[in-house]
Amino acid sequence: MTTQVIIIGKGLAGLALSFLLSKKQIPHVVLGRKEKGPLLALGETLPPSALPLLQSTGLLSVFEKTALRKTTGYHSCWGSPITTDHNFYFNRPIQHGLKLNKASLLLALEEMQQLHVDHFERSISTTIEDCPRVVLDGEKTIESQLIVDATGRKRQLCKSLGIGQIEEDELMAFSCHQKLVKLPRLPHGVFVEPFEKGWGIVSQLSDEQQVMTLFTHKGEAASFSDFANWKDILENTVHLKEFLDDRPPHKVIGAKANTSRPIQCAGANWLAIGDAAMAFDPLSSHGITSAVYTASQAAKAIESRLDDAASPAFMDYDVQLKKIYAAYYEQKLQLYRQETRWKDSGFWAEMRRESVV
Repeated sequence: MTTQVIIIGKGLAGLALSFLLSKKQIPHVVLGRKEKGPLLALGETLPPSALPLLQSTGLLSVFEKTALRKTTGYHSCWGSPITTDHNFYFNRPIQHGLKLNKASLLLALEEMQQLHVDHFERSISTTIEDCPRVVLDGEKTIESQLIVDATGRKRQLCKSLGIGQIEEDELMAFSCHQKLVKLPRLPHGVFVEPFEKGWGIVSQLSDEQQVMTLFTHKGEAASFSDFANWKDILENTVHLKEFLDDRPPHKVIGAKANTSRPIQCAGANWLAIGDAAMAFDPLSSHGITSAVYTASQAAKAIESRLDDAASPAFMDYDVQLKKIYAAYYEQKLQLYRQETRWKDSGFWAEMRRESVV
């Protein structure tokens, strides 16, 4: 099989790129591993600032149709024990965000792009010496002119090319579903609060269910992965402890959530998008926006490169994303440096990039 573009990974970034390449009538294929089970719903919130980007790419309607609901803001106790109401009402021109159902969103996007999606079960191998070539499960071979890494933090293509990566920290996320707990003084349904060894977020999924995620560094993984410890971990929080559902057992899912990027985001005939290009700390709420934005910029670069083999579009893409990452990283540090209540905490020292007092 031959095509013009191979996209490895059928997450949000890969499917968004497929959608945009289809609009440009560029032949391509999206490769994804067959799912072993449903994703853990995390109830990601898309801020109002992301909606114009979705509208410009033509993706807003599918995001709105699959969203759990519109959101009006969130609450936090960041930097002090005082609760702050971050109300989207004051945002202009759009005064709401979206509470996403990511599993439904991905399913809808895959159905839209089903003619371009191909699956593998066990393995995938990649070479790009003469031209990008992918072998699925040791049998099916696909060749192309260009290839895209959309494999998230795994960076499968980047690793196969020997591209190193920069990891800024060892942040991990530990999530579980619980029975919904409503606090009338926190009506938005999303609440963020730090504690000595990390920070947490609770987000309403439905009228019966919520998801809670605790973030800490890798060294605390053993204690955070056991829900039985969460009551002690959150003992001194202002509100977060009130959201705990005491009915055991709760299955806790752990995953990397650190800030990182590959040394390069693009080469002569390849580029990376989404988390494979730049993985953001969930505190920024920019992960989904980044997936769509990098897909939109990659689509433009691919079109330029296919029209003109000498086009510097891939090099320009790499330079642009590195600038965005640098600006984001400075903003991330400033956010963490706003929290100064735990001077001797190893977690906060690591995230603020400072020595423990």
